[in-house]
Amino acid sequence: MWGRWLISDRGRTEAGHGLSLSASPTAPPNERDCVWGKIVDGDNPPLHVLERIFAQAGVDVPGIVPCDWGTGDTVATNFNGGFLYVPRGFAQRMQTAWRKWAEFLYGRPELFERPGHRVHTDQISFALALSAEKIPYRHLSANWNFPLHRPDMPRSFKPEAVVSGLHYHRCLDTFGLIDPVFRDGSVIDESVRRILAAKARLNLHRSTRVEPSRLEAVLASPEFEQQAREMADHGVTLLRDRAGLLPLDSARPQRGFLLILSADAHAFPGNVLEKEIKPRVDSLLTVRALTENSFDEGERPVGMSQLYAYATDPDAAPDLDLEKAISRDERLRADFQLLLGRTALSRFPKVAAAGTGSIDEREADGCKIRF
Repeated sequence: MWGRWLISDRGRTEAGHGLSLSASPTAPPNERDCVWGKIVDGDNPPLHVLERIFAQAGVDVPGIVPCDWGTGDTVATNFNGGFLYVPRGFAQRMQTAWRKWAEFLYGRPELFERPGHRVHTDQISFALALSAEKIPYRHLSANWNFPLHRPDMPRSFKPEAVVSGLHYHRCLDTFGLIDPVFRDGSVIDESVRRILAAKARLNLHRSTRVEPSRLEAVLASPEFEQQAREMADHGVTLLRDRAGLLPLDSARPQRGFLLILSADAHAFPGNVLEKEIKPRVDSLLTVRALTENSFDEGERPVGMSQLYAYATDPDAAPDLDLEKAISRDERLRADFQLLLGRTALSRFPKVAAAGTGSIDEREADGCKIRF
């Protein structure tokens, strides 16, 4: 259970025996400075077993609440598995305490009334951890973790809200498809339609692999594109005006130079910015420079000014450190080749086709080869 936490920028969730009907893990809609979970469906194990476990652990019972199916009572921190929301600020404390109380229960099987109760060790240890650490908590409605393994309607279900997650609890057929005991399809149909439509937009109904190249086209919205344009407009900064570019003259060709500093030669934010700047200038030169390189002790890092001068200035003196860095760093070498390709008047091709036929001459930009 320790590896099943889904991390978001607002917290962590734990997923198991459940199916999310949301596009991504999200925080519950209200307070986000507390732990959220859905109260268990039934009293398994019964309340008197939980009270005995809490007493042996020396942890106060935080309160008694009805189970979601109305079949009995349970402790107020006894949440269903499948979806648990833990804010990032409490994540480390909860992880440490959860493990501690799980080990406590695994070493004391006599605390359980029958062996079948031990399958809920993860839920009970979470309840102990949440209670012992005195971390604030709130109860989710069944819409966040809807149980499918009984025909009963959960007490906390809100018909005006969509279902965000299904708790199928081993209700699978031979082919691994969900085969629910709960049969009122109208409760979850709209939620299922939303997730199926989202999957279809990503072509996941035909292939289970997401194509990263299609994400921008599929998920982009006019609102996000407008925000991206505004960010690009505000993000372009002129550091010096030695060439007298300002004020801009609409009659004069506008040329742009974009320098992208990144530890990744294929940084996605740089590509987005480049795409936004291109329509705003007549020509754009883009150079990507890596901020991380490996150097021996005593060597100095290669700056962008050195690389640019080496590529464009015929009078620039050879630099031993620069040549060594280019020869050993594949990504830096690729950037250097890109810079040469964008700035050179002509380049000798790396490959020229040859043959044994009657053709004895090949021509390419800036060169002619005779065989």
